[in-house]
Amino acid sequence: MLMPIRTILHPTDFSPSSEAAFAFACSLAGEYFSEILLLNVVEPVFIMTLEGFAAPYPTIEMEAARKRLDTIVALDSRVKIRREVAYGGSVDEIVRVAVESKADMIAMGTHGRSGLSRLIMGSVAEGVLRKVPCPVLFVKEPAKHSPATRA
Repeated sequence: MLMPIRTILHPTDFSPSSEAAFAFACSLAGEYFSEILLLNVVEPVFIMTLEGFAAPYPTIEMEAARKRLDTIVALDSRVKIRREVAYGGSVDEIVRVAVESKADMIAMGTHGRSGLSRLIMGSVAEGVLRKVPCPVLFVKEPAKHSPATRA
C-alpha cells in the first residue's frame, strides 16, 4: 500500500541543491496529485548595539524572499504551489511549518558539508531529520561537470 502524499514541504535556500530537490518534489507531486509548500527561512542577524545584541526584524529580507519564491514555478501544471516565508532559525522554522501544515514529507537539498565546515555551520538537514515526524528526502547538490567530460 502506498502512503498518501498530499503535502510536500520544500524548504529552499535557492541553492543548486534546493533546485534539484524542488525538481524531485515536483515529480512526486505530479504523480501523487500533491501540493508543494515552498518555504524560505530568513534567519536573524544579530547586531551589536550600546544596549547589547539586537536582532531587528528583517522586513526588506522577508520581502525579497517572498519575491524570489514567487519566481519559482513547477514545470508540471498539475502541481499546486503555496509559498511561505518564515523568520527564525532554519531547523526550528522548518520543523514548525512541517508540523503546522501536516506535511506528509519534506524534500530538501543538502550541501554535503563535512569536517570542520559541518562542525562550525551545523547541518540543517540533520537537524530537520532528527525533529520532524514525517519522511525526509535529501537531494545532494548536483555534480559539476565540465563541458569536456559530458557525454
